[in-house]
Parts: sequence; C-alpha cells; structure tokens
Amino acid sequence: MQTPLVSVIVPAYNQAEYLPDALASVLNQTYSNWECIIVNDGSSDHTSQVAEEWCRKDHRFRFISLQNGGVSNARNTAISIASGFYILPLDGDDKISDNYIDELVKIMNERPDVKVCYGQGEKFGIVSGVWNVAEYSLENLILSNMIHCSGLFRKTDFDAVGGYDIKMHDGLEDWEFWINLLKNGGKVVKSDAARFYYRVKDVSRMTKISRGQRYRLLAYIYYKHSELYESFINDESKRLSIDFPYSFWLSAKIYFKDDLQRKARLKKYYTFKLRKELSGYGFLQRKKMFFHWFRIGKLDFSLLDVIKK
Repeated sequence: MQTPLVSVIVPAYNQAEYLPDALASVLNQTYSNWECIIVNDGSSDHTSQVAEEWCRKDHRFRFISLQNGGVSNARNTAISIASGFYILPLDGDDKISDNYIDELVKIMNERPDVKVCYGQGEKFGIVSGVWNVAEYSLENLILSNMIHCSGLFRKTDFDAVGGYDIKMHDGLEDWEFWINLLKNGGKVVKSDAARFYYRVKDVSRMTKISRGQRYRLLAYIYYKHSELYESFINDESKRLSIDFPYSFWLSAKIYFKDDLQRKARLKKYYTFKLRKELSGYGFLQRKKMFFHWFRIGKLDFSLLDVIKK
C-alpha cells in the first residue's frame, strides 16, 4: 500500500490538561508516515511546555505558537507549512483510534473520487457512547453537520477552496468548511473500522455560543453559500426547522441590505414557514403562539421584528 505523508494538525487553546491524550493517540498510530503540527493558539496555560515535551519524544511532532486568532486561523497557518499529501485535523482535547490514519488512507488511496473520509464517532468524558449522526449526503450536510472535525482530505483540495473561513471565529467552522469543500461534488466515506473519540465537557466553546451568535453564524453560512441554500425556497418537500428560514432572512438583512427584492422574498418565506410550523400546534392567536415557542426554546424575542406588521 502507498504510504503518503499525513499531516496531523492539532490546534490547542488552553488544552494542556487534555493535549497529552490527543498526542498519544497520534504517536500510537499503526501508520507511521505522519507529521504532527501542534499549534498553541495563544494559550494562557502551559500548553507550550506540553507541546515542547512531545516534540522531544518524537521528531515527527512540530510546534508553532501564535497569538490567539481562533481555530480556523490556527489550522490554516499549520496547514500552510504542512508537508503532507493528506491533512487530518485533530482538536487538542480529542483522540483517534490506533488504526485511524491507516484505515482512512487505505480508502482515500483506493478511491480518488472520495474527497473526505472519517471514522465512526464516539463520545467520552462526561457523556459516553456512540455518536450517532445522519448518513452523509450533500442535502443532509447543508442542513446539519454530520462530519466531525477529524476528516481526512487532500491538501490540494484544501488549497482549492481557500481553507477554513477565519470569519467563523465563534464556531461552526468545520461545518462551513465541509460545505465549501463538497458543494461542487466529491464522495464522502465513513469508516466504521476507525474511531474518533470526541471529548464531552461541561464547558466548551460550543456551549458558550449564545442563540444570537449562532443565528449570525448561520446567516453568514447562508450568505456565503446563498445560491445553494436559496434553492430550498421553492421546494416544499424539504422539511426545514424554523431556524433555517429565519437565518435566510437574517442573512439578507445583514449582507444584502440593498437587495430589497431578496429581503422581501426571504421575509415572506420565513413568515410562511413560521405560520406553517405554529399551525401544527393549534395556536392561532399571536400571543399564545409566541409564548409557546419562546417557552420551549424555539423562538427568541429577537425574531419578533421579522414578522411585525
């Protein structure tokens, strides 16, 4: 079997406590032709000391230190100096099974039509068990991410789409990257023989995202890929959660301020979808409808300006 170099990219922001587990899982790989670039993304803990210790253990570990710029910037910087034919991101608090790289490289080598290959997810930490996600299809991907961060891809494909978007500083950068990488074609394979271990913690970057931040991240994704997403508007067969139509409209309000036609069309679409969703609950009076959706966490009062008359 061909054994091209794989560059494992490990960004770490205040992950000194967990980083040894992540790096040990790389060192234990049955596939030996790898390099691992550890990025200290402006940590205030002893992440640098941990990284330097692992660089002394094995020459295949490399270490760079940056001012804090977010995970997209950290990954992009490391990948720009990576020598690998394949790229494998791995967050500093997660782990991979010993056969992870071996299994994924085997599939990618045999299947040039495959753009992304990833292993079965499993949670550990305060929650444990198999991480069940939807099967990949582009239609599923643009509605919800089912590819965790540790997917293997070719560096040439990464370069072709310009890497991770640094504007996704608050989160969802993996999802947007996969959309950007796959929206124009390419197969995706999940290997059940390989395992990605996702650490679940009480506090993480994702648990800190507010509802408003999440809506703005979604709005940016829809703006960046507006042609892809707006194809949904005329297809009533697609079942969208109310977050999607609202974020379509929010993206028009923020990014297409002068496109009055687009704003009117997306506001009308959101209003239609909201009424359709609410009608299923039998709430026909506006106050009752708003109270019900707000109470169960499906509606934020910031949305009220969308459907004001």
